[in-house]
Amino acid sequence: VVQVVNTTYSEVQTGSATVPNDDTIPTSSEGNDFGNNLDTIITPKSATNKLIIELNLIVSSSNGDLTMTTSLYKDAYVAAIAAVNQRTPPAVALPMEAVLRHYMTAPSTSAITFKMRAGTDGASTVTLNGVNSARKMGGVMASSMTITEIRAS
Repeated sequence: VVQVVNTTYSEVQTGSATVPNDDTIPTSSEGNDFGNNLDTIITPKSATNKLIIELNLIVSSSNGDLTMTTSLYKDAYVAAIAAVNQRTPPAVALPMEAVLRHYMTAPSTSAITFKMRAGTDGASTVTLNGVNSARKMGGVMASSMTITEIRAS
């Protein structure tokens, strides 16, 4: 391991922007921009090293049985470089963990900002780090982004 960079965010945020559940790459105009608090910057030590980006979001939806999409963006890219989706629980008062892991070669030794967005495919208020727009667990329920740079073999 060459370096590890982490951003953790425990405050509650909400949004209602949607992400279609289709065969298109999510874009930076879809979903909720919770990422401004989880934006994580890394300056790779070598352009041949590998980066492992791990995103762990605690999210909930005000409407159940929807598809929640979490997407990862690099710098000012419009198209996501990775995305995952999963069904929200039928019971709306349940938070879920959205996990996204992405592996890539460092493109350069310049600073890179990784960002995320999340949203459902239908009308809903998405809550980050809580349920129904309210905090749970006294603020220790947190979302995070961790980037690990590993030496190329």
